[in-house]
Amino acid sequence: MHAVPRCRPLSARARADLLPRSAAVIKLGPLRATEAAEVAGSLSAAGLVLILTACLSIYGAVSFQQPEIVGVKTLTGRSIARDPLQTSEGWAQFTSGWLVGGLSGCAWAYILTQVLPYYS
Repeated sequence: MHAVPRCRPLSARARADLLPRSAAVIKLGPLRATEAAEVAGSLSAAGLVLILTACLSIYGAVSFQQPEIVGVKTLTGRSIARDPLQTSEGWAQFTSGWLVGGLSGCAWAYILTQVLPYYS
């Protein structure tokens, strides 16, 4: 059994050296020191949401092609309704909600970076 060495906490000076000095902490990436940092970050987030939406659409188109042939029943013989998300229509609604929510979040984040003084 090995003993775990004790880690001592970082001093305030060491913590300050870990943070980027030329830009705010929320701006990451190669464009963080430019004027277009907020726009580039918002557009890249929106692009990621679009790519993930395309992946969700492809998954739904492939996974839910066939209608259910045999239904699920209880021991007494009652039919149990299928989960709506496990159908083609339900998955399409989930994917459209993902797209609208993701793009709305990207737009809201961009608006906040333009309005709030903390990000400048």
